[in-house]
Amino acid sequence: MLLRLLIFSLLLFSHCKNPLTKQKTEELNSAIYEVKFSEIADDKLSKYEASGLVYTSERIYVVFDNTERIASFTFKNKKVENISFFGSNKDDSQFEAISFGFTDKPYLFIAEESRKEKGEYIPYIHIYDTSGNKLDEFSSKVPLKKENKGFEGLAFTRRLSHPQLVALCEGEGCGKAYKNKKGILYVFGLQKNKKKKEAVIELPYLQGFSDYSDIALLEDKVAITSQEGSYVWIGEFMKGSWKLKNKGLIYAFPRGKQKELLYCNIEGVSWIDETTLAFVSDKAKKSYPKSCKTKSEMFHVFILKVKP
Repeated sequence: MLLRLLIFSLLLFSHCKNPLTKQKTEELNSAIYEVKFSEIADDKLSKYEASGLVYTSERIYVVFDNTERIASFTFKNKKVENISFFGSNKDDSQFEAISFGFTDKPYLFIAEESRKEKGEYIPYIHIYDTSGNKLDEFSSKVPLKKENKGFEGLAFTRRLSHPQLVALCEGEGCGKAYKNKKGILYVFGLQKNKKKKEAVIELPYLQGFSDYSDIALLEDKVAITSQEGSYVWIGEFMKGSWKLKNKGLIYAFPRGKQKELLYCNIEGVSWIDETTLAFVSDKAKKSYPKSCKTKSEMFHVFILKVKP
């Protein structure tokens, strides 16, 4: 793991071709805002293993691996305000991602790690109200190879005129038919009494990503993050379709003075507007370089250099 991080640190530079994806790579400007969760949280926990976030017009919601408590706060004038935590006090949530959307009313959709069923591991998606009450859940019916894998990202959308939930599956074993692929998107229709898989999208332009940590949609625009690579890919779907328009653009997170990785733990991404992205970061693993700890367990906001 450490060797892989060091290799990525050397390979990714601003305004260069990414040798893994043969795409142009821009470096993000410095964050316009970032803060440790420990500095703003009213619930004082020993750690804040953020695993996903979603921006809405009113609030931002964040989920964590280590607790079922959900963080909620506003972000205005480059400042986090009105933060609160709600939901269950149980530890070790295994929550991997969160999204927000309206069907008949507003809901939070949360992905958890897979469950073992008949010898296979199946990711589940929970449905909550915006007060943190669990209302329902449904099986993705997508068999995975490993127990600790699941849907790393979720994104609600109505871009095809009806409510859908897009789930990002990381690594090999994302369904039997896609066992040799690195990244797959599953699109679920959210009918009132029926949730069914409506589309499966391969990510051909991201085969160089060693991992995938989250997905965010803003109309046709898509953002996908890589934790280990320390970058975010911005692409665009064709209007009215799930086909990608082009190869998109990779943004590398800022490096240190010696080009060392700083943002090694990015687990969540959400669009604030068409040029502004919010991120959350997990706790740095013990095997990671010391530089990775400075930007861990945080909320971050960046503005893109080039309008995608």
